[in-house]
Amino acid sequence: MTGDKPAIERRHQAVLDQRYDLSNRPAKGATMFRGKPLQEGVRAKLREGVTWQALDAMTPEQIRESNAFPTRSSRCPPSHAEGGMIFPKFHIDEIKRQEGRD
Repeated sequence: MTGDKPAIERRHQAVLDQRYDLSNRPAKGATMFRGKPLQEGVRAKLREGVTWQALDAMTPEQIRESNAFPTRSSRCPPSHAEGGMIFPKFHIDEIKRQEGRD
């Protein structure tokens, strides 16, 4: 997994760059706790040819039918085959041995 980390991070960054405007535009006079600047403006990228004004004028059904919503609905690529594994097999086997459950 350590060797795969740079490639995984590049794939995830490409998805984020496709979906969001990640440029640094700090809002003047607004900061988070401990002084970290807040970013201003809308960050979700719209599909080609769609404006926020056009999206605002559409009904939810029209947005679905025209596939006009931002591209956030697709998932990030999986990071590794082990994803979601919470307990190793030896731990599951020991619980089954002690308590009769898995």
